Amino acid sequence: MMDQQRRFIADAAHELRTPVTALSLQAENLASLDMPAETRDRLDALNSGMRRTKHLLEQLLALARQDAAPSIVRVAAELDKIAKGVVADLLPEAAARNIDLGFTTVEVVAVNGDELSLISAVRNLVENAIKFTPNGGAVDLAVGREDGMAVIQIEDTGPGIPPQDLARIGEPFFRGGQSSGEGAGLGLSIVKRIVDHAAGSVLFENVTGAGRSGLRVTVKLPATDG
Repeated sequence: MMDQQRRFIADAAHELRTPVTALSLQAENLASLDMPAETRDRLDALNSGMRRTKHLLEQLLALARQDAAPSIVRVAAELDKIAKGVVADLLPEAAARNIDLGFTTVEVVAVNGDELSLISAVRNLVENAIKFTPNGGAVDLAVGREDGMAVIQIEDTGPGIPPQDLARIGEPFFRGGQSSGEGAGLGLSIVKRIVDHAAGSVLFENVTGAGRSGLRVTVKLPATDG
């Protein structure tokens, strides 16, 4: 029954992606026309809704791909380069909100995995950290080795996660007490699937200390010599 439900979700997301994309393009094309302010506001709301829908469909398809992960070919992937690429892509987004995004340490380390999936996992984690970090805050990454494992850690200066939600934030569609924003609660569940399929682990924990708050995510994957 669970496999049938997953297949149905994947098929539905795939079938909806094309018409939703077409509708989004039509709505975006209307933006160049002259229209009253009230109509413009409604069009902006429509565009925002279409972007959320497209994002949800892409995440549902990503989740479905991870369910089929045993068929994915795994090769040596350089985790440090993946992290650097993700940070470079997201620097403009962080800079727009004056968030200090960067590395505390970077060590060359490789893992066996699907590179595109690993990029998706790291990007989801960094995007999530930026999303919940207030303007003027910081998001720090560290990449290295520990006891034969490749480790990537992302720490932000946001509000953290309510303690009662920590054990559940990897569940699909779970948003918990931090329900602000446009997400559907799939990003971290996709991360967990990717890490699980790579024989790794992911730990979510709140940052504690005097005058400090935030979320620290630690991902460990079996290291390889590359």
